[in-house]
Order: sequence, then C-alpha cells, then structure tokens
Amino acid sequence: TRGTTDKSRKASPPVMFVAARVPAAAAKYTNAGTVEFLVDRELNFYFIEINARLQVEHPVTEMVTGIDIVKEQFKISSGKELDMDQRIIHLNGCALECRINAEDPIENFMPQAGKINKYNPPSGPFVRVDTHLYSPYEVHIHYDSLLAKLITWGRDFSEAVLRMSNALDEFVIQGISTTIPFHRFIVGDQQFQEGKLSTDFIESRKIIDRMKEEKAKQTKYGEEIAAIAAAMHESLNQKSIVSEVTQQPHAKFSRWRNMVSDEMDWRSRKFVDRT
Repeated sequence: TRGTTDKSRKASPPVMFVAARVPAAAAKYTNAGTVEFLVDRELNFYFIEINARLQVEHPVTEMVTGIDIVKEQFKISSGKELDMDQRIIHLNGCALECRINAEDPIENFMPQAGKINKYNPPSGPFVRVDTHLYSPYEVHIHYDSLLAKLITWGRDFSEAVLRMSNALDEFVIQGISTTIPFHRFIVGDQQFQEGKLSTDFIESRKIIDRMKEEKAKQTKYGEEIAAIAAAMHESLNQKSIVSEVTQQPHAKFSRWRNMVSDEMDWRSRKFVDRT
C-alpha cells in the first residue's frame, strides 16, 4: 500500500499513525502491537506486516518516546486503561539497535554454541543493553541465537551512530563468535554514517568480504607475532647458556685454549713428580 508523498519528514509520522490504526481498529485489536512500514527517500511509505506483539526493536521506540512499552502492555493485560494518547507522544532524537547474536557472519551467520568465558558490556549515558548474559555462560543449540540487544540514543542520527560505534568497541564477548564485528563494519561504513542506506547495503558495500579480508590480516599478523615470540624465546635461551658459560673458570678463553691450559697443568704436575 502506497502512503504519503509529502516531502516533510514531520508530516510522515502522523499519516503513518492513521494508516497503522486502520487494520488495528478493523480487527478490534486491544494490546501492544507493531505495524511495519518501509519508507523511501521521497518519504513514500509502504505497508509490510502487522505483528500482534512487541518487536525485538521496541527499545528504539522507548528511547525516542520515553515510554516503557512493556509496562503499558502489562496495564492492558490487567484491564487498565492507557493513561496517554497519541497527542502527548513526541519523538525525540534518534535511536539505533544492534542485535548481538551467537552467529558467525563470515560463515553465513552459522549459529554458535559453547561457553562464554568473558563478558563485558558497554556502559555510559544513553547506552542500553538488554541481555541475560553473565560469565561464564553456556550457549546451547536449543534456543534462539540472540544474546543481547545494544541500543544507543543521540540528539540526531550522527550522534546515535557515534555512541553505537563506541559501545561496540567496548563490548566484549569471548569464547564464541558473535555479530559484534559485523555491526562494527556496518556502523563504521562511510555510507551508513551518511545515511545512504538500501535493502542491498550489505552486498553493495561488501561488508562480509571486508570482514574476511580483515580476519585474514589478523591471522597473518598473529602468525608473525608468534614467530617473533618464538625467535625471542630462542634468543633468550641462547643468552642464558652463554651467561652460564661466562661464569665458569677460564670462560674468557676459548674452549680450545682451556684444553691447552689443562694440558700444561697436567705436564707441570707430571714434571714435578719426576723430580
């Protein structure tokens, strides 16, 4: 369904709100739910689907509206009326969310299982982490791969992106592969930072290929570091052996000279014995 062709961004949310209410009213739906649209660069919007539940991305809405949607859903389920309407809801700033999954993006997002032996989430103003993780934690194959949701807020898109970039750099999950590096490449991409997005963004910007190249560089770098460490270890061992030799008598002479010296001492003793 094609929506507004209005050029003003401020005019889009009210029109989309009216469009979202139509199917909800027709179905006599009473609960928190999600109506999804796609918006193009001309601000035309297109209906996708309705989910009769909260979406994984609901913290984005909470960050820009200041409303606890889960709390409001509990009110509805207990038979209480909402104490607000659309007129008092205002959108403030911009929020982003990254799903941190137990998946390996390089291996076609293959689910990962194993033990998380180190977990250090990011923190700071306007940084939110929704998660159940702790360390040590065992990731099983029987459940969804979602480990955490990382959300950042900013006064505008650029500020939200900057906070997300810093938060991803701080986020540490060791023991299994996750989508943290994948999000770092996306958020760090210049076109993403400029808001030039499309449905083929991952392919057109070669995000996965760049990740593979970076991993190959890190592997080669690790091998070089290991070779240098081995060489240094061998060098230290050699120095230790030399140090032990230099502490022995006659160590300042060569081994051959030591042998000659020993022979002279023996001959001297033998000559003395004959007299």
